[in-house]
Amino acid sequence: MVYRKAAVTQIQPGDFRQKVLLLDIDNTLALQDDNTPYEGTVQWAQTMQEAGYSLVVVSNNGEDRVRKFAAQYGLKYVAKAKKPLASGFTRARKLLGAAKKDCIVIGDQIFTDYLGARFAGMDIVLLEPIETEKKGFLRFKRKIDRWIRKVFLRRNQND
Repeated sequence: MVYRKAAVTQIQPGDFRQKVLLLDIDNTLALQDDNTPYEGTVQWAQTMQEAGYSLVVVSNNGEDRVRKFAAQYGLKYVAKAKKPLASGFTRARKLLGAAKKDCIVIGDQIFTDYLGARFAGMDIVLLEPIETEKKGFLRFKRKIDRWIRKVFLRRNQND
């Protein structure tokens, strides 16, 4: 199942049955390549934890960046996740001792988060990116991402 939201902070307790949230960093919890949590995301994470959710950061970024970023939320993490391969998501769920059926991926990219969730057999909350990338390859990839969302994912929204 694919859930769609404009921002991570729009996700509320009870929006879906899963209680383990596997969170992306760039354009989900922070601006691209920024080490500062995006406005409201730390409070959102705390609210979700108080409501009984377990959260873990899953990122393709390196160990040092992901460790420091996750520490700002007080969360466990998986760095160098190799998304869209399923291995990073599998490591994250095992880190929390969770079953696959209890996990949901939260991210903004078709080519990493969406495909990775599908390969791992997990549902996903596909967010709109916080901002549009300005770098060459990421900008190109985001154009394809927008087209896929428009053409293919529209019919699968919340089914």
